[in-house]
Amino acid sequence: MKLKTLLGFLLLAVTFSANAQPRIAVLNFNAGVGVRQSDVDGLSAIFNTFFSPQGYTVVERTRVSRILEEHKMQGSDLTETDMARLGELLNVPVIVIGDVNRAMGQYNIDVRAVNVETGAILAKDGAEWAEGSSYRETMRAIAERLSQNIPLVEFHRQPVVATPSTPKPAKRRYYSEGGSLRFTGGIFILSVAYNHQVTPSFMIGG
Repeated sequence: MKLKTLLGFLLLAVTFSANAQPRIAVLNFNAGVGVRQSDVDGLSAIFNTFFSPQGYTVVERTRVSRILEEHKMQGSDLTETDMARLGELLNVPVIVIGDVNRAMGQYNIDVRAVNVETGAILAKDGAEWAEGSSYRETMRAIAERLSQNIPLVEFHRQPVVATPSTPKPAKRRYYSEGGSLRFTGGIFILSVAYNHQVTPSFMIGG
């Protein structure tokens, strides 16, 4: 590959990397006291519908679920180490988690955006609503508020840009008779004639 073509490829890769938005993932909320996980999954789906933080690309829920399943991780029981590992697998600097509980006829939800590299909470929100009342607008309000409050974070880990390798040309051997030293194509060749057969003794350069 010509040098100009290779430089153009590298410039394109760097430009694309610089312009690409950081990604963010939302885990299914955890079912706490008095709540079924199936109900909480529905709340997570509503939250995702309205969650659109500026400057981020939200990872598709099915991809998040697949990665968790493939690596045998429980979204409801992630340690800081697990969180950092999940961030690497999904290529995200921020993960959103939440907990839903019910007590005395009231539902309570707490949602947090966490920096996977430091474990710091970047933004949080929450609400409560009475049992039997509509929660769709409540989830929408939480998603929209949190979307506005999450600061832009980028991965410190730099992605590896794959570049095509150029095969190194094989060294050319040059022969002369009678024993001589000459310079050809950037290579000094010393050759010695022995029994009418020319044998290269050594090469310098190349």
